[in-house]
Amino acid sequence: MEGSAVYANFKAFAGIVLAAVLLASCRTTTKEEAPVVEEKVETAELVSTPYTIKRIHENLPYLNTDIVYPFFEKDTVLNDAINTKIIEPYNEFRYDAKLEWQDMDEFRQLEFGSEGITPPFEYTGSFEYALSNDICSVVFAVYNFSGGAHGNTEMMSINRDMKTGRSVSVTEASGLSVSRIAALCRELLEKKLLSSGTSQDDIRLNAIRKKDIEAGTAAAEENFDCFKIEDGVLTIYFDPYTVSSYADGVQKVDIKL
Repeated sequence: MEGSAVYANFKAFAGIVLAAVLLASCRTTTKEEAPVVEEKVETAELVSTPYTIKRIHENLPYLNTDIVYPFFEKDTVLNDAINTKIIEPYNEFRYDAKLEWQDMDEFRQLEFGSEGITPPFEYTGSFEYALSNDICSVVFAVYNFSGGAHGNTEMMSINRDMKTGRSVSVTEASGLSVSRIAALCRELLEKKLLSSGTSQDDIRLNAIRKKDIEAGTAAAEENFDCFKIEDGVLTIYFDPYTVSSYADGVQKVDIKL
């Protein structure tokens, strides 16, 4: 009897291990899903560096996606940079999203039954293009939501000298020193974000906002690495939480050159 009980327990344990292995195997294979179809939307011919606008669009139970990005017909280096900044991070998010959403959905179903509705995650991307004095700028706004109180927005850019083919920094592209850029950004953001009120609450809030602005505009080039140059204007983008609260959204500063 005792041997039979031990055998039965071993058999049950082996069944649990086998089920776990099979489940892990199923989840691992999801990474081998067919690649997302990239749709050709339109071609921008009336620019110095012609590009095709491509789109990744999916509505899955666990993820809604809508990304538009440029594909430059004759510039593989620029396309590789876009792939690194936009496509590869999305593919990683897409894979992780399925597993995370499944776990979240299973938990909600256990907690709330049929009323435990789990909305799909979200991933969107858009871009701006500019060409000024041989400096090609492509600015991306990427938003993702994977549960929680709100999603996350990240701004990023690629800036290249089309004559030399190399990437350029904000100081190289604008001709301004990093300390000058920092001072101008700080001045313009304070004008935009600080209250003109004189109450104690206004004074307290302004002190907090000023501290955030000073931290986000410290004179380091990496604080101004998302930018574009167009029609003699340097535009610098700051992610939420960088110089102000999430509710204030992405902050843009325009500096005339």
